[in-house]
Amino acid sequence: SLFSLSFSKHLPLSLSLSLSSLFLPRPPTPAITRTLPLKKPNPDRLLSPPPDVTHLRLFRFRQSPTPTPTPTKRGGGGASQLPNLLLLFQRHIDTNADIIVSYVPMDDSHASDYGLLKIDNKGRIIQSAEKPKGPYLKAMQVDTALLGLSVQDAVKFPYIASMGVYVFRNDVLLKLLKSIYPSCNDFGSEIIPSAVKDHNVQAYLFNDYWEDIGNRAVSFMQQPKFEFYDPKTPFFTSRRFLPPTKVDKCRIVNAIVSHGCFLRECSVENSIVGNRSQLKSSVELKDTMMMGADCYQSEYEIASLLVEGKVPIGVGKNTKIRNCIIDKNAKIGRDVIIANSDGAQEADRPNEGFYIRSGITVIQKNATIRDETVV
Repeated sequence: SLFSLSFSKHLPLSLSLSLSSLFLPRPPTPAITRTLPLKKPNPDRLLSPPPDVTHLRLFRFRQSPTPTPTPTKRGGGGASQLPNLLLLFQRHIDTNADIIVSYVPMDDSHASDYGLLKIDNKGRIIQSAEKPKGPYLKAMQVDTALLGLSVQDAVKFPYIASMGVYVFRNDVLLKLLKSIYPSCNDFGSEIIPSAVKDHNVQAYLFNDYWEDIGNRAVSFMQQPKFEFYDPKTPFFTSRRFLPPTKVDKCRIVNAIVSHGCFLRECSVENSIVGNRSQLKSSVELKDTMMMGADCYQSEYEIASLLVEGKVPIGVGKNTKIRNCIIDKNAKIGRDVIIANSDGAQEADRPNEGFYIRSGITVIQKNATIRDETVV
């Protein structure tokens, strides 16, 4: 049979590979960097304060200390075209830095939304302030012409903002977290501003495209200026082992639909549809980011919920949604309209399952929006 032929063909190869891995010495893996991933958020709502991620991976350093201090990268850095990490580490080595902070030039209109830095003429950070306002903001102005910006650009961008990407020496990071600042939970607002007093904290200029995904209006409306499908710099995601999406008589325009979705006779325009999303017939999704679901509900579960007058995960029939962020596992009923037709910029309705931020409706994680609700 085809199975036995394939099995006979590949078994010797797999055995030889397995045996060689047992007896042949493996080349040593150089310890150059460790990347500390952000803690996977598990808030009850999308807009919750960030969890304590500072000490999350500290146990890894305790379990496997390196004999010599090596650079350690920490932080996601918002939504950026990835900086050349080799240049970043080289700057760290050349300046013999304890900590290095990647930054971008910033203009007056947005500076107060970011952590700002002041540097001396050698690029050493001498002051750090988290989202300063008023006179504290003006005090953080620097002559960015010293960084290589033109005179015109230096006038336009009189601030430098932290990207949230840091490189630490391992020994310095351990000392800061275990001994000096054991109760601090944030690098940008607590550890970095304190460390500049008695550590060599250097700055690295990233003068390219960067946007902060913490700003909902920017991250939602901004068109990324980089290519996700460039074979030289590919983007990878987690393996989810989901079936392909099933699309039945739908209209999909300028959209991304992820794995394992069920779309039936609906319209999706200028939107992103996340894993395991379910859109029923006559649903209209426009200018919307739908994050999907963590699990499927069986047909029996869905039928039972409907009999009990409850709403299953997904978007129900004849619902119209635009300019919206829908967090995971949201349950949106039938004949719902989410459009913010009043044009509200800010609103807090946690008991009703949503917020409005910068004019964008945000449906909370695990929220239930009842049938015929109008937002």
